Amino acid sequence: MRIVKRVALWLLFVTVLCAALVGGVLYMLYRSADAQPDTPVVTLGGQALPCVETVWHEPVLNGLFYKEYRTEAGSSELPAFTSAALAFEAPPGASCEMAVTREGESAPVAAAGASGTVRLAANGRYTVEVLCSVPKSEGAGYGTFRYRAAFTLAAQPAVELSAERIEQGGVVAVNVSGIMDGSSPSIETELSQAVFVPTDTGLTAYIGIAYNREPGDYAVTVRCGEFAQTCTVTVVHRDYARRLDASAESGGSVTEWQNAIFPTFTLATPEHLWSGRFSPPCTAAPAVGYGDFLLAADGSLRARSAGLDYALAAGEALAAPADGTVAFAGTLSLTGGTVVIDHGAGLKSYFYHLDGVQCQTGDAVTAGQAVGTAGAAPAHYEARIGNQSVDPVQLFEGTSGLYWPSALTS
Repeated sequence: MRIVKRVALWLLFVTVLCAALVGGVLYMLYRSADAQPDTPVVTLGGQALPCVETVWHEPVLNGLFYKEYRTEAGSSELPAFTSAALAFEAPPGASCEMAVTREGESAPVAAAGASGTVRLAANGRYTVEVLCSVPKSEGAGYGTFRYRAAFTLAAQPAVELSAERIEQGGVVAVNVSGIMDGSSPSIETELSQAVFVPTDTGLTAYIGIAYNREPGDYAVTVRCGEFAQTCTVTVVHRDYARRLDASAESGGSVTEWQNAIFPTFTLATPEHLWSGRFSPPCTAAPAVGYGDFLLAADGSLRARSAGLDYALAAGEALAAPADGTVAFAGTLSLTGGTVVIDHGAGLKSYFYHLDGVQCQTGDAVTAGQAVGTAGAAPAHYEARIGNQSVDPVQLFEGTSGLYWPSALTS
């Protein structure tokens, strides 16, 4: 009986000793476990956000149990941002929830669950909060990181040009983004009339550079509320063809033509009525190009071509190159059958010397719709911004500044 008791006591002693050793080993492993994780880097507008709270679980014995680690810190102030488009960068492999709240409001004005661009609509004070979660996986730590910071948005409009140097006959697009005070921009330049229209990158105005615009530097001033910026556009000389012009003078009334056409020059519908690339009004190649010098038999200059001439068979149709509204349709003694289409954004199409007119003033027309037919004289087509002609071929080829910065050629 004593032997049994001694054995039992020995086994109990060994069990307690083993338990103590295992517990000690586990305690040492727990104490030695590095429960201070590397805090993921989260940035907004290129600025690293401060982590204000960490809850981390570090695995011990390959995840047999976990050591919890907690830290807290106060939020901080980020430097003021001057751009309304802020890049948000979330760490790879983590799940993030980001929200930006404007001071005095409870609902977020912007939110994201992954890296991307946050666009704010007004200047002011904001707070950004991010919850970043690292999921639990076998043998690895897991937890959450909370970030918070206040910042001020003090953005000004940004002005961009499609080109600073442009050949005669081209179009310069002026894009304004980041208008935060609700004001409407205006544009001042001697190059042409221009009106801002909404695009997917802000507001855009188009300036026409006519074939006879004197080369040199021209100021383009954009005003928006108290903001003003002046850019310089350099007009570059372009060579044009010279060709004999044997056409007879029409003898029509210039005053009648001016009374009908001049009012259309000032049309500036503040929206795009067209979408997609402009198409030629017919399948024939032009007989006279844009800007060509038209010479008399003795070599003297008779005129310059402000558009394209098409020598077509009588009765052949000419079509609208893009969607728009007919601003004028009728017959004038100087230009015969005449059609003017307003495409919006200050851009118009002009058809002259038509034998028949197949639309009426006020009609909505679509790209490819017949607007008139050719007669004995070559049909003439022009594209104008304000009263300044631009090269139609650039519209047809998709190389015009009219297609910048929006994807209007799609």
